[in-house]
Amino acid sequence: MTLVSQIELSEIEDLPMKLLQEEASRTFRLQASASMDMWLCVKRAINAAEKVKKAYEDRRARVAEVGKAIQAQANLAKDMQAGERQVKVYQTKFGEMSAALESAQLTAKVALEAKEAIQVAFEEVGSEMADLLYRFKLKA
Repeated sequence: MTLVSQIELSEIEDLPMKLLQEEASRTFRLQASASMDMWLCVKRAINAAEKVKKAYEDRRARVAEVGKAIQAQANLAKDMQAGERQVKVYQTKFGEMSAALESAQLTAKVALEAKEAIQVAFEEVGSEMADLLYRFKLKA
């Protein structure tokens, strides 16, 4: 340790200047350190804000996609309902056509039976006419 008595006068006069320079140097380093810390904090805040912005935009895009999917689902549901209504219309038409087909089949069956009855009647009339002609020839 240096005693005050061992220090020369010129050194004593320079002592406040050295202390002032050391203090200024320390203050400068502290200010530089504080500026660096502040810059790092700002940089971290900017990075965090960019991440939040990106997450917001990603979620916003997802919401848009979900909205489109919901709209597509609604359109499919409408199309399905329209298809179901069309099926009901076709089922009704099928029922009507089935009834018309049964009616036509019944009419065809009645016509066939009538044809057969007419053939039987023609055969009987033909047979009777042949008998009458035979009798007429015999009498003549």
